[in-house]
Amino acid sequence: MKQRTSVTIVVAVGEQIVIVPSLLGLTVDVADRRLRSVGLLRGNASGGASKTAVVRGQTPAAGEGVRRGTAVDLFLRRPELPDLFITTRSIDPDARGDNMVVVVLVLNLGRADAGPFTVAAGSRLLRSERRTVRGLSAGKSRIVRLRLPITARARGKSVVASTSVDPENRVRERQEGNNDDPTESRLVPFR
Repeated sequence: MKQRTSVTIVVAVGEQIVIVPSLLGLTVDVADRRLRSVGLLRGNASGGASKTAVVRGQTPAAGEGVRRGTAVDLFLRRPELPDLFITTRSIDPDARGDNMVVVVLVLNLGRADAGPFTVAAGSRLLRSERRTVRGLSAGKSRIVRLRLPITARARGKSVVASTSVDPENRVRERQEGNNDDPTESRLVPFR
């Protein structure tokens, strides 16, 4: 070989193969980020138009080896959500006449368990009360009793108390429109 002769070396690299991650149960945005993190693209997304839709299937399947840059199609479904519903069962003075006791029935009409939420009752003439409930399983119900202290200006008058479940909207629900219930008018005792 001659000295001072340049030599060109060509390195051939095969296609880069990546493993498709599992995207099941992820929202579209999270699935998209996961795909990009391994060098894949999101393909078509079908079956759920909302931002809260979750992946129920994918093609190619999780665990398959594919070329970097391959598009992964997503099959979506609406997520299962709780649906809290409140109905007032009664509002009556307690035995001593110091409080109006509001008894409500809270139901979870949804297909998913609800995490912690608040039940509240109040009136213009009575003090309000809030009670935290740790959670409620799908399809279950719970009785909640709230004591609204009677104010001097409420004595001898009719009051209407409003009750509400999850007034802070801490629980994402299928339907938010059934979280409030006005009670019937009740006469507050003079004492």
